[in-house]
Amino acid sequence: GGIVDNLLAWRGTFSVNRGNGDIKNQYNKDITYTNTDRVSGRVQFLLTPRDDLKLLARFDVQPLAGETTNGRNYNYDTPNTYDSGAKVDKSNSTYAKLARRWFSDVKSYNADAYNNTVNNDSARPLVTGSHGASLTADWDIGSHTITSI
Repeated sequence: GGIVDNLLAWRGTFSVNRGNGDIKNQYNKDITYTNTDRVSGRVQFLLTPRDDLKLLARFDVQPLAGETTNGRNYNYDTPNTYDSGAKVDKSNSTYAKLARRWFSDVKSYNADAYNNTVNNDSARPLVTGSHGASLTADWDIGSHTITSI
């Protein structure tokens, strides 16, 4: 939109995308995996002091924010048989381990918590962010345009 008609115009865009991930961290309830935490903005100003001169200034910012991911692990129960038909020994499966007294005495460990959860205190979000600016000048000298970038 125009700030000063035939001299200065601007346009901008702002975006916010925030949400918890679908995998819960049982150790730290404030962290979920595959979350989104992004805020960004960009603004441009076009200055045309003369018909043959255009100055375009661009500014963008994406503040530091953390996003977590743990890949996409799919936890399935161990099958009863191999493809060959031989019986599978399930005594060392995840569900068998979670049924052991060491885990069964602690009610926070169970097969339901194993699916779609993580119990991790060592992983932290990947923190990224950026900001920048640029200025482009276009000078029309008749049959040519000189552009600085």
